[in-house]
Amino acid sequence: MSRKALVIVLTVLFVGIGVPVLGAAQAAQREITAKTIQDVKADASTKVTAIKAHTGSVVYEAREKVAVYERREAKAKREIRDIRAARAAAKAAASGVATTEGVSTAALTGDDATGPGGASGGWAALRDCESGGDYTMDSGNGFYGAYQFMQGTWEAVGGTGNPAQASPAEQDKRAAILMEQSGAGQWPVCGPRAGF
Repeated sequence: MSRKALVIVLTVLFVGIGVPVLGAAQAAQREITAKTIQDVKADASTKVTAIKAHTGSVVYEAREKVAVYERREAKAKREIRDIRAARAAAKAAASGVATTEGVSTAALTGDDATGPGGASGGWAALRDCESGGDYTMDSGNGFYGAYQFMQGTWEAVGGTGNPAQASPAEQDKRAAILMEQSGAGQWPVCGPRAGF
């Protein structure tokens, strides 16, 4: 065989062997790439599922905490109401006046010839029911003073600053203005109890 024929035979052998080897290598590479993409997608899907589950549990926990705080707030409001009623009953008992639900029966008439600052009658019963008669009361839930003004309501009737820091005369004046403007509905529980 001539040298040229040998080169041709060897070239054919190498090319014949090389093409299938090269094709197999490319196919293997494509398979590895496809598996890698599938693995990445599966891993991402698993992570997304885990994040959704975690987010859901965080939202659930937050809702539970809100519910707990709402129950605590409701309990605190009931306790404040009970304390106020007990104070009113104790004051009435000390003065020898019969009471109904913590409000003196004499005050249930709502008649108070002395006006909001009077020591007896409907206004006194209203103050006793709302704050135990304490002009400096800050209940901690946005209500202030003897008549338990909200800050916005206080300002709407001409009050300035914190209602609990205003003088009794100023609080009485603002309560009378509020009563004149809006009626006893501003005190939905204590207004009717005081006879307004």
